[in-house]
Amino acid sequence: MDPVNDAIKAAMIISNTIIVHCRDRASEVVKRLRGQVTSSHGGKYVYRRKGLLDEVPHRRLIRGVVILRTEDAGRVARLLEELGAEVHTRRVELTREDRDHLRGRPPPAPSPGCGAFRANRAGRGSA
Repeated sequence: MDPVNDAIKAAMIISNTIIVHCRDRASEVVKRLRGQVTSSHGGKYVYRRKGLLDEVPHRRLIRGVVILRTEDAGRVARLLEELGAEVHTRRVELTREDRDHLRGRPPPAPSPGCGAFRANRAGRGSA
């Protein structure tokens, strides 16, 4: 048995619920979990502060739902609980795309039609 594949098959999903009326707490969760682009001196210097998910292979499904490897789920859950978020973890069955994502392989490129459509629509707004 391959330990990497076993760990990936045992991935967990973490769902967090943040109290909507507490904007400061929600902002802190996002900063610590996903990082933040910030600037100084009136925008002269722009840099990115890393969050925990920058260090952890993951796949974000929808707002508040992340697929992680089992060995990383505890770190993320502890951070969320420390920041006051409600956390639920579940074992999930992964798709091929999920496994590739958690292994750090890039997702397949979108079809040329999709990108061309977006580029054309973006071009229309500027004319």
